[in-house]
Amino acid sequence: MLWITPRKVSTVYRRRFAIESSYRMRNMVKPRTSSKDANIRYFYALISFLLKNIWLYLQKKHFTIVKQGPQVIDEDKFRFDMFRLLIEEWLRKKLGVRLVVECLG
Repeated sequence: MLWITPRKVSTVYRRRFAIESSYRMRNMVKPRTSSKDANIRYFYALISFLLKNIWLYLQKKHFTIVKQGPQVIDEDKFRFDMFRLLIEEWLRKKLGVRLVVECLG
């Protein structure tokens, strides 16, 4: 019979949770496409990973709680959703996309 310690189970599930969370975050920013072109799909995946890594860097750089002991990041101050919305708004302004339709009256 195979004995697995509770610590080993905890470690395995923590890693698995981190992997699943990473893919969920990537899918939040990865554009949906029906393209069969692997280069386009690969490009979208690269952009989504790049955005996630930029967010992680900004969190570590600006939202780390200064204290003794292990490094702790205050994740509630700069959530990934907020980062995604900031990027979307910046792109809208740069590309001149309008969300409001003016009515002539």
